[in-house]
Amino acid sequence: MLFLLSLSCLVGLYHTYSAQQSLVPETIQTTPCGDANMDGSVNVLDIITMVNYIMGSNPTPFSFAAADINASGAVDVLDIISVINMIMQVPGLPCPCTPTVTDVDGNVYQTVKIGEQCWMKENLRTGAMINSNAGGQQQTDNGVLEKYCYNNLMANCAAYGGLYEWREAMKYSETIGAQGICPAGWHIPKDTEWTMLFNYLGGAEIAGGKMKLAGTSQWNAPNTGATNQSNFTALPSGLRSMWAGSFTGMNTNAYYLSSTLTFQDKAWSRGLYHNYELVDRGNIESSFGQAVRCIKDQTGIILPSVRTLPASGITATSATLGGLITDDGGTVIIERGIYWGTTTSPQFGGMKVPVGSGGGAFSVVISGLLPSKIYNFITYATNSAGTTFGHVETFTSAAGPDGCNTLTDIDGNVYNAVLIGSQCWMKENLKTTSYKNGSPIPYPGTNNTVWQNTTSGAYAWYENNIAWKDLYGALYNWYAVNSTFGLCPIGWHMPSATEWDQLSDFVGGAGGAGGKLKSLRTTPAEHPRWQSPNVGASDQYGFSALAGGCRENAGPFSYIGYTGYWWTSTEHFSPFSWARTMQYDRIGVDPLGINRKVGLSVRCLKDITLPSVTTSGVSDITSSAATAGGNVTSDGGAVVTARGICYNTDPNPTTANTTVLSGSGNGSFTANLTGLNAGTTYNVRAYATNSAGTAYGDNLQFTTNTSNFSCGTSVITDIDGNLYNTVLIGNQCWMKENLKTTRFSDGSPIEYPGNNTSLWSGTTSGAYAWFDNDISWKDVYGALYNWYAVKSFDGLCPEGWHIPINEELNELDEYLGGSSVAGGKLKSTRKQPEPHPRWDLPNTGASNSSGFTGYPGGYRHNDGRYLNLGYSANWWSATMTSATIARYLNLGVDYVNSFRGTRDKATGFSVRCLRD
Repeated sequence: MLFLLSLSCLVGLYHTYSAQQSLVPETIQTTPCGDANMDGSVNVLDIITMVNYIMGSNPTPFSFAAADINASGAVDVLDIISVINMIMQVPGLPCPCTPTVTDVDGNVYQTVKIGEQCWMKENLRTGAMINSNAGGQQQTDNGVLEKYCYNNLMANCAAYGGLYEWREAMKYSETIGAQGICPAGWHIPKDTEWTMLFNYLGGAEIAGGKMKLAGTSQWNAPNTGATNQSNFTALPSGLRSMWAGSFTGMNTNAYYLSSTLTFQDKAWSRGLYHNYELVDRGNIESSFGQAVRCIKDQTGIILPSVRTLPASGITATSATLGGLITDDGGTVIIERGIYWGTTTSPQFGGMKVPVGSGGGAFSVVISGLLPSKIYNFITYATNSAGTTFGHVETFTSAAGPDGCNTLTDIDGNVYNAVLIGSQCWMKENLKTTSYKNGSPIPYPGTNNTVWQNTTSGAYAWYENNIAWKDLYGALYNWYAVNSTFGLCPIGWHMPSATEWDQLSDFVGGAGGAGGKLKSLRTTPAEHPRWQSPNVGASDQYGFSALAGGCRENAGPFSYIGYTGYWWTSTEHFSPFSWARTMQYDRIGVDPLGINRKVGLSVRCLKDITLPSVTTSGVSDITSSAATAGGNVTSDGGAVVTARGICYNTDPNPTTANTTVLSGSGNGSFTANLTGLNAGTTYNVRAYATNSAGTAYGDNLQFTTNTSNFSCGTSVITDIDGNLYNTVLIGNQCWMKENLKTTRFSDGSPIEYPGNNTSLWSGTTSGAYAWFDNDISWKDVYGALYNWYAVKSFDGLCPEGWHIPINEELNELDEYLGGSSVAGGKLKSTRKQPEPHPRWDLPNTGASNSSGFTGYPGGYRHNDGRYLNLGYSANWWSATMTSATIARYLNLGVDYVNSFRGTRDKATGFSVRCLRD
């Protein structure tokens, strides 16, 4: 809605008319700020003046036709309704009753209504200007609101607004009752409020064009996509960098603060660019200076805000992941949780794990991780306005017994190691005094003449002081690096220039790799450490690079704490070889050709060979499917990035043939082969891939059955002779009706307690019930089984079928678009007043697009009561969480979600079987 009608005399007219005709949306609100007469009426000329003021005489000045004005000077209700509807179609109008807003310094700003939000259409410029000098943060907690002006020119603040550090902006806005940096009744937008703006404008991919001032008078060419359709009028105000206090980006970029922190010292920011029409979302250090656009306070429900917390309790196979609800958006959080996986955007293709509801902190332990592997996870939170996400966090699982863990050199020095991508690096500098074969490495000591004249291997301690050994390691000339005796420990080698580049590329490119690889230790910390400011250091991957300096080819020592130098095994041109450097005042990793007589640090890299993998066998063979397995027994010194089964009708298939991926890492695995031809002989081999290549297990053969079962058209029969239709959903074949057998698949009877509630609640063996103990419900909703029947060794489902485990229910949800929408796709569309089976009203979101045809068979409580027929559908999974609790799938009459919950095993739920 782009306009909220403001004339008091139109309030009654609108409500009277809409009540009769419902031609105007009921969401229109009214605020008495118009030019009303004493009797509450408004003259026609006042209406015309108001309309032209709001519309800015765009596209042409408005006036009522003479025929619309009656003898008394009034206009008809229908004519006023037409005016309302016309005004509502004009984009980018000022905010109703608030066409301008004034800050505490008296600066006046135009406003704009975009969707349901009211924004300032100019950048904030309140506060006292301070100069930006080298040395980092300048805005301080001195009781005075301060701003930067681009290039320290006040004229730029007047034209483009001020640039504010997050902490400076927020310290005036966090105290309850404080005025805040924004005008009264306004605030710095939350991350979710920015998201609402972009969603209203069609998504972040195109919203930037609709927000940028058109033309190239202020934005540099090409100003891609700029239309300013929203009238937001974004200007390229640039950025004040925390590094050396410099400014960048005026006329090319605009950066806007949000009030939402991602993690310590970083907050969500939005960026617009002259050569894109998108809006970029990033987390920027809070001491960068950015523009501020204030948004008007509003009541009602908005999207929630959630922060992702760092992983904890990390082992080789599990970790604790969680988040914090920082704002519920004005209503209850109905679902929260995490997505996790190996993809950089785990919300797309990762594993979803709901973690209850409500506000505050939450966490969950995930398992099934692979050793020494990098994982990403992101939090989410859902309220009635929708779902939002936190930021992505990364962690590396602990090393397994044979993983990238520790190593020992010939002298007995022990080093920690770290897996970065597919490479296993020492995370400390080498300090051996002997070659790999035990031969001593020469030590010239203080004899600079010997050091500068040798063309064989030599090492030094910085300043010839062995006290530096355990802090920064040794400094080796390149002749030691290249010695045929071998400098690195057995199973490790000197990295080439290409392997160093592979490391830099994995962490985002050489231009920023140094920041991600440098240790966080900085002055005034004791050695080992970097000299301040240690620009950009985050040690994101645990490489922990330190500035060990060098020994120059003439013998002197220099740059400890300032520069780290590391040899590669790659020659440049005589007498130089390639090295890599990181510096205290730069964020990059720089290649440098250095004289081979210079002493530099060394990091060794683990050798890599092909992995070892075996083919385990083939089972569960049908006419169109089979299950094959394998086991990765060795990763070859690098992480196994892909493993699985390849198959073909010809022997010795490779990954060039049909493959089924089954994760990554070491250990055993299985893969489901589907879409096979009946009565056909196939060859299978397990495979495993690391950075050295792909290895294969032995070739095995199997032949599919000749049965012609076709999911979706074929029916199945249980032990009692009941028939069930089937439906194919993704790769899963489901019964599309609830189970109603009274016998296990081996023919033994299932206990029927009937109306004996004590027997029902007290049994720990399999039992079933008809709803209300009335067998007439059998063919309508099927039977209700306790979980002991579900997991009976006698088998509840027909042969070749099984009760789904929780992971298979997750697969169903994900195939249907995620649990937030899957419920509607699983529910039957039948509802009151249709006869049973059907849902009560409203049956929210039901489409049955999956063909699953879920009906609300209710349940039998563990105390024997029957509940929720027509209201909820509940199906057991085969997954238990404790001795008395198991998991189940739930659909409800008034929501579109698919929920996963836990319940006492004595509860009676419906059952749907899944084909093996």
